[in-house]
Amino acid sequence: MKVFKNKIQTSFELYAVIVPLVFFVSLLETSFSNDLKPMMFGFLISFYYTVLFTIRYYGVLTLYSIFLYTSAFFIYDCFFFTLFYGEDFLLQYFPHRYRFDEKVGFIFIVACYLSVYAMHISYCLFNKRKYRTASLSTDVNLYKVGVFVMLCFFIPTLVKSIIQFNFIKAHGYTALFTDSFSEISYPFWTAGSFIFFISGYCVFLASNPSRKQFLIYTFLCIVVYFSNALKGQRLAIISVSIYCLYYYSRHFNIKISIKKLLLFLCAALSLITLLGTVRSSYGSQKSSQTKMNLDELVANVIYGQTTSRAVPLLVIKGDLEYHKYPFFISPLFQPILGLIYRGDNGQTDLSAQKFNNISQVTMYNVSKSAHLKGSGYGGAFLAEAYDCFGLLGVMAFSVLLARFLVFIDFSRMKIKRVWIPFIFFALINVIGLARGRTFGMFMEWTKILFAYVLLFVGKDANLFFRVHNNKGENA
Repeated sequence: MKVFKNKIQTSFELYAVIVPLVFFVSLLETSFSNDLKPMMFGFLISFYYTVLFTIRYYGVLTLYSIFLYTSAFFIYDCFFFTLFYGEDFLLQYFPHRYRFDEKVGFIFIVACYLSVYAMHISYCLFNKRKYRTASLSTDVNLYKVGVFVMLCFFIPTLVKSIIQFNFIKAHGYTALFTDSFSEISYPFWTAGSFIFFISGYCVFLASNPSRKQFLIYTFLCIVVYFSNALKGQRLAIISVSIYCLYYYSRHFNIKISIKKLLLFLCAALSLITLLGTVRSSYGSQKSSQTKMNLDELVANVIYGQTTSRAVPLLVIKGDLEYHKYPFFISPLFQPILGLIYRGDNGQTDLSAQKFNNISQVTMYNVSKSAHLKGSGYGGAFLAEAYDCFGLLGVMAFSVLLARFLVFIDFSRMKIKRVWIPFIFFALINVIGLARGRTFGMFMEWTKILFAYVLLFVGKDANLFFRVHNNKGENA
C-alpha cells in the first residue's frame, strides 16, 4: 500500500510539471506558426495523459473518469477531428454556416487546458481524504413503497411516452421544444406518471436493494427512459445507463472488465446513431442521408456530438443579447420564472429574453427563427464557468467541481438514506455536465420534491405493509 501511495505521489508530481510544460511548448509553437494546431495537439496529449493517470490510480468507473469520458465525447473530440479528419472546430453548420474568429478559438483551447489541469490537480489533492464507508441496511418499507409506486406508474408512463412519440413523429423532433407540445391531450390517469415513476425509483434505491432486485427494477427504469428517448432526446437514456453501470460497479463492488465496457460503448454509440437517424425522419424535417461507410458514419456521429462547443465559443465571443446575469444560476430561478410567465411554454421570444437560459440565449443570438422552431445547442459547464470571470472562473469552477466529485461518490461517503434521491439526480447531472447545466438538477425540482415526499412517507410505511425495520440504522 505504501509503495502504491509513493507511485501516486511521484506520478502526481510528474503530471504537475509535464502538463504546464506541454502547454507552454505548444503555446510557443502556435505563436511562431500562427496556427492553432500545435495548441490542439498539446491539449490532446495533456488530456489523454490525464485520462490514463485517472484510470491507472482511481479506476475506470469512478465519477471523475466518467466525467472525463463525457467531456471528450461532447467537447474535446472536436480537436481530434480537426487534426486528423480535416474538420474545423471553429466552423459551425447548425442552424446555418458561420465561423468563429481564431482569437476566440485560442481562448477556448486555453480554457480547456486550464479546466482539465485545475480539476485533475484538485481531484488528486482532495481524494487523499478518507471517507468512511457506511453499512446501510435494507429498509423493507422503502423497498415496498418504491416498487409499488414504480409498478403503479410504469404502464401510464409508457402510454404517455407513446402519445408524445406519435406527436413528435408527425411534427418533427424540434416540436418537442415548442408551445404545441405542451398542448397535447393525455388520458387523465397518465398525469404526472413519469414524475411518480422516477420518484419511486429513487425511494427504491434508498431502500438499499439487493443486487438481483436492483437489476430487475433498473431494467424497468431503462425501459421508461428508452421510451422517452424515442422522441429523439438521447442524453437522458445515455446518462441513466451510465449511472446504472456506475452504481452497479461501485455499490456492489463488482469489477467490470474492459471488454464489457467496450461492448457498452459500442452499444451506446449504436443507440445514439440509431436514434439520430430515426429522429431525422420525423415530421416534415426529413433530412437527406448520404451513404457512408461504417467508419465514416461513426466518425460523423461522434463529431456531431461536439456541436456543444458552440456554447462556450459563443460565450467567449461575448455580446450576447438578453444575457442578464450569470448563466449558471439560471436553473435556480426557473421554477419562479415558470410561475411568473405561466402561459409561456416552449421556446418563444419571451423565454429567450426573460429566462436567461444559456441554450436559448445562444441560439436566439445566432438565429431567432431556429430558436422559435425549437432548435438549441444545449448547455455546457465550460461556458457557464467562463461566463463568471473568464479564465479565472474556469479554474475556480473546475476546482469546485473536483471537490464535489470526491464528495458525491457515494461508495466513499458515510451515506444516510436522505442523501440518496439527491445523489441520483446529482450524478445524472454530472454525467451529462459537459453538455448540461451546473445546477441543471434543480430544473427537475418536481421529481426531487416528490422523491422526498415518498421517502418520508415510506419511513412510516409499516402503517400500510405492517413491516418493521431494525432500529439504529442510518435514516
